[in-house]
Amino acid sequence: MTGGRFRPLSERDLQRIHATALDVLEQIGVGEPTPNIVEAAIPKGAVLSDGGRLCFPRSLMEDLIDGSCKEFTHYAPNPEYDIQIGGDRVHFRTCGEAVNIFDYETREARPSKLVDLYDTARLADRLTNIHAFCQTVVATEHSNDAFVHDTNALYAQLAGTQKALAMSTATAAHIDHFITLLDLFMGREGAFLERPFFNFGGCPIVSPLRFGADNACIHSSPTAGPTTTGRKRASETPTNSPTNEPPRSCRSTTRSTSIRRPTRASASASRSRSSPET
Repeated sequence: MTGGRFRPLSERDLQRIHATALDVLEQIGVGEPTPNIVEAAIPKGAVLSDGGRLCFPRSLMEDLIDGSCKEFTHYAPNPEYDIQIGGDRVHFRTCGEAVNIFDYETREARPSKLVDLYDTARLADRLTNIHAFCQTVVATEHSNDAFVHDTNALYAQLAGTQKALAMSTATAAHIDHFITLLDLFMGREGAFLERPFFNFGGCPIVSPLRFGADNACIHSSPTAGPTTTGRKRASETPTNSPTNEPPRSCRSTTRSTSIRRPTRASASASRSRSSPET
């Protein structure tokens, strides 16, 4: 889809907003920077103020913008659904991570569950106007354990759609486990990093203009990229792979990543209705 025709702001308005954003970053900065962000930013030209805020000079930001990637391929598990990001191309993707969902049968809102995430992924997989999928709801039955929640959320999305994928994660420590699972899904060690079709991230900036430590670490941690740790674990993990069936818990008390093959009956029982055929 080609875009760029909807222009509610004039060029002058856009330049004013851009200039003001650069002023804020340079003169006010971002509070509560994590040590690894400070370590990476200071040598590049950022300045730590007397008040502990990390400030970014205008020249630094302009250089970063000029050198940033202007186009890239957002891979999908199925290459047929790869999308090219950049230029005047427009794509639509789900997102949100809501904690409630409107139940079609009861006509009432209820806490969202893992099978709802799977179902919304299946729906997006069939909608031609949705080009990529990002986690839509939280699996509230696993909300007391971030690792169990994130691992199951990843699995549910893989089981539900072949389109490009994305989700946030509670901590950067989960990334290596995800790489292991995705290698298992691809069938061999190291395959995921060759075609990284699942994007992980979060919101590194929180109000009022400060770094959110957990999500900032996800974006700045070296484990978010190609790591020997992730590749090593692939050979140490059980090899039963996810299938395109409704997910159930991937709980593991040892924190090693393992997948139990789900059955449609178990998913049906969890929501008291039969799943439609995939």
